[in-house]
Amino acid sequence: MEDWQADYRHGTLVIWPTGDVARVSNQLRTIHDPQSQAFSPAHITVTQPFLADPTDHAWSQVRKIAQGTRPFSVDVGPIEFFGQSSVVKFDIEPKSVIETLRRSLHGTGLFNLNLPHTDDFIPHMTISEVGLKGVGLRTATVDTLNARH
Repeated sequence: MEDWQADYRHGTLVIWPTGDVARVSNQLRTIHDPQSQAFSPAHITVTQPFLADPTDHAWSQVRKIAQGTRPFSVDVGPIEFFGQSSVVKFDIEPKSVIETLRRSLHGTGLFNLNLPHTDDFIPHMTISEVGLKGVGLRTATVDTLNARH
């Protein structure tokens, strides 16, 4: 187990894409970041990891917050880099709904809030944490991927 994986040993809450979004995003992950894809299919992280294995009471708290959240659809795209990093992601909307849900869940005390990007988290769906294989031109490649998908 790698160091970062230890923080996630109790799990985290995510949104799993379905249909064409799942198919395309998982294909891109397989091509451009097979190590991450082998660990987990494409997803939108909602919370930081649990502090401990969730109990029935913890799941009850999570369920109550989830049931109090109005149903919403997620729009996926375009594909873009995270700032100047090598991380390639699908942008998603509405960010505000996921951010509100995240804050409510984090307010339960069930999650490890002492990790990087707890406060500056931007909802997204990662394609690759290591850039794009065989690609040197960032903008041209992202434009090509967006045109195809």
